Amino acid sequence: MLLKSAMVAEEGLALSAAVKLICPRKRRALVLRQADGRWDLPGGHLEAGEGLECALAREVLEELGLPLPSVQVLGEWLYVRPQRRARLVTFYSLKDEATFDLNDLRLSAEHCEAAWIGIDRIDGLDMPEGYRDAVRTVLSA
Repeated sequence: MLLKSAMVAEEGLALSAAVKLICPRKRRALVLRQADGRWDLPGGHLEAGEGLECALAREVLEELGLPLPSVQVLGEWLYVRPQRRARLVTFYSLKDEATFDLNDLRLSAEHCEAAWIGIDRIDGLDMPEGYRDAVRTVLSA
């Protein structure tokens, strides 16, 4: 499936497309802290003409310094943000538990910290609700 970086829904709502990755390890998920203190998941927007998994591989390499392991589609979420274009986020999950540790990561300038967070702490993070829901889905399985 190929999504363009900007689409228009039937109602006239302009959408951008993004991909995010849930990396589970020992009942925890990898989260990344942005410079403004908000928490994020590895991933980002699609570039023009780029497929979903290609975008995910590029973003994981840029943000974590790692090649993309084997992944599976988890689902989609429409992220509606005030004063900004809505974003259709496609979530992926690793097929197997992450084999890397925090010491293996080379974080990009977008993020200042990485952590493994359990389901019991996910609600306390300043992170979009759809991201938290995706993490809960993977860690509850």
